[in-house]
Amino acid sequence: MLSDASLVPLSWSAHGGLMWQRFTSYDFAAEVHWVPLAEQELAQAALAFPIAFRFEEGTWSVVALLGLVPGRNVWVDGNDGRWCQRYVPAALRSQPFGVHREDPDTLCVDESSEWLVQSYEGEPLFDDERGLASFVQKTHEFLKAWANGSEKLSQLASVLDDYGVLTSWESPVLKELPELYHIDEARWNALDDEAAARVRRQGALPLIYARTCWPEPTSPFFRRVTSSRVNLPCLFPPRPHVSSVSKPFWKAGAMRWPKNPHLMNGHFQAAKCTICRSDDFNRKE
Repeated sequence: MLSDASLVPLSWSAHGGLMWQRFTSYDFAAEVHWVPLAEQELAQAALAFPIAFRFEEGTWSVVALLGLVPGRNVWVDGNDGRWCQRYVPAALRSQPFGVHREDPDTLCVDESSEWLVQSYEGEPLFDDERGLASFVQKTHEFLKAWANGSEKLSQLASVLDDYGVLTSWESPVLKELPELYHIDEARWNALDDEAAARVRRQGALPLIYARTCWPEPTSPFFRRVTSSRVNLPCLFPPRPHVSSVSKPFWKAGAMRWPKNPHLMNGHFQAAKCTICRSDDFNRKE
């Protein structure tokens, strides 16, 4: 799911003659430099991408950075459109379908997508009774789950903002992007124990954990971005060991992260290029 502006409600009268052709590349995401996340995928995404926050029209969103230059996604191969990371954000796996976050019950479609075709080589969007085809229904369930998860992260980001933990992310390597926010570690550590406990009780601790998963200088993100001669030390400062953080609930088991970050769910690998079911945020092949 890319731009809300390109999405229109799916209907038989407007789209009954169209079919969906499974996409074979991620060229459509080549100019996407960030993508919104849902709560269900936060742990996976934090192991693959830097996590940032956006504040737009009075609403917070949690996003994965896919590049540091507007219109440049470092994870899409410019030659054949392959996705070059082990995890594909959920919002990119529903092309050409999508929902508006404020109205997830209405399934929409990007009419300009090259994956909507009028040939019989695709899969019908509707059944013989003009109802949504089974795979379209499952896609809608997936998108509704994504929208609910995205709204949940927005609420959790608001919690962090209420405690003054989110600050503008000022870095020379981000100067070409619109304003982003991040978790200010100094402000987080300055919270008293009661305030930190309230943050935990309100469920915002996973976003703090995501902050500790920033890629180190040897990460694939660092290598791909620096291939464009971008210097990142100021973006990814040295991380303290978890045991050095003063909050008492930074203990193993406080939140369940993938046991092995290198063994991502097989479904999320680039070669799949497929839409997920509603339970596919955590499904294993």
